Amino acid sequence: MKRILSAAAVLSALVGLAGANQASAAPIVLTFDTAGNYPVYTEKGLTITPILGSTAVPIANGRFDLPCCSGADRNFSFTTGSAFDFISLLFNHSDVGDPYTFTGYRNGQQVTQQVVNGNDVGTVLFPTFTNLTEVRVFFGGAFYDPDMDNLTYQASAAVTVPEPMSITLLGAGLLGLGLVRRKARG
Repeated sequence: MKRILSAAAVLSALVGLAGANQASAAPIVLTFDTAGNYPVYTEKGLTITPILGSTAVPIANGRFDLPCCSGADRNFSFTTGSAFDFISLLFNHSDVGDPYTFTGYRNGQQVTQQVVNGNDVGTVLFPTFTNLTEVRVFFGGAFYDPDMDNLTYQASAAVTVPEPMSITLLGAGLLGLGLVRRKARG
């Protein structure tokens, strides 16, 4: 009987190992604690790059702070080097009615998009921006000058797939349990 209980404990531990690669990432908040115009800006693992003719990432007063009016940089790419969830962004200031288009990509394919109205000053949530490899933003309008802070993102939770070794161990545990049971009968 002791052997059967020991085999059951081993089997239980092996089943636990099969799902052990699940992980939940904690959200990371960018606070833009520097100042200047950067060709590329990286903070806490997230990189902001100007794209499509834009030339600099403006950081001022502890915020991602775009200058006012037409002609200024307005297109940016957010990446982390792996899959991430784009959670939220705090708009401290924005001109009335200017549209800001956020587009989420997974491996070069567009998968989600959200247009934010300049009237939406405050925290904007991005509930469909999950498991992305890039987020692009276009700040439109004639008098746009968004002032943003507290950009929040997290590493995407990995899809749990048992590792081959875990499956092998599970099979060995089941085989061992069968042998112990057979020996106990005989």
